[in-house]
Amino acid sequence: MKIINNNMKKIEAIVASEKVDIVYRALKRYGVDNIFIVNGYGKGLFQNIVLTGARGTGSYKPELMPASKIELIVADREIEDVLDIVTKNAGIGINEGLVGRAVITPIEQVRRLEKTAKV
Repeated sequence: MKIINNNMKKIEAIVASEKVDIVYRALKRYGVDNIFIVNGYGKGLFQNIVLTGARGTGSYKPELMPASKIELIVADREIEDVLDIVTKNAGIGINEGLVGRAVITPIEQVRRLEKTAKV
């Protein structure tokens, strides 16, 4: 295994699913290539949304809303730039609930897993 870098952080940002492609393209322009995206559903403060049923048959409050988690591993010096890019391109505003959260975790070590030849 090859050690890549020890001064890195993992960023997990939750954004609206419809904004993932915009955020991805902006991060790619910046030069971040190590991106992992997980699509799912979540519950947060954005539950105040009332949706109209088909053909105006009524309204309902969804329990879970679609959201996506973008996971990145970046150098310490890039953290603020990456968070700015995500925030500006995800259109994150106040009271978005679950959407608009970012968790930054220190990484002890990053290693590249490489296939080794059999002996």
